[in-house]
Amino acid sequence: MTHSNVLLLNLCPSNYVGDELRKILANGFADHQVKHEPLEDVAGEDFNNRLTQLAATCAPALIALILDSEGLPDGQRYLRAVSACFPKATTISVAETIEPDEVMELLQFGACDFLVPPLTATNTLPRLWRLLEKGRWRESLTQVLKEKIGLKRLIGESETFLAATAKIPLAARCDAGVFIHGETGTGKEMCARAIHYLSARMRGPFVPVNCGAIPTSSVG
Repeated sequence: MTHSNVLLLNLCPSNYVGDELRKILANGFADHQVKHEPLEDVAGEDFNNRLTQLAATCAPALIALILDSEGLPDGQRYLRAVSACFPKATTISVAETIEPDEVMELLQFGACDFLVPPLTATNTLPRLWRLLEKGRWRESLTQVLKEKIGLKRLIGESETFLAATAKIPLAARCDAGVFIHGETGTGKEMCARAIHYLSARMRGPFVPVNCGAIPTSSVG
């Protein structure tokens, strides 16, 4: 693994989550330059100005953005500001308490993954290491082309269809499991294939299983 800068943007430095993550990063990224930036009570233009100052002194490959429960509604603004100042960085969000719909919003706003406490080296470091590798992989010309043409087989114009297909690249970037549901013939397997072939697992096999074709006598 090549050396990369890691930036920890802590919007709630008084919270124990930031301390836990700092300790984990100190051990798991000993060969990397890890910078911790406490940003408590920094909002609006002050937040943007602080990011601009940081961008002039460091070029992180990975950014961990720690949000408190009160800051989650402003996650879109924070993530957009981070993306604007660090367009090449992979950003992961960290929150003590978070609901599924809030996770989806953070992914839509630019987060590549998310972490929730309790944070341990086992459930944190492999994901961060992999995000660094995936970040470098996504920069390749091949992957850029794949993201442009990978959804060409999914054709439709309705708002519901377009909203669903827009989530496919987001899901492909994340290591979380994906549950796709819908009526027969709506293209669930095509969506699953698109997620697979746009993900870091694209070199592995995609194995569809038709559960409806399995005889009930063989289940049990």
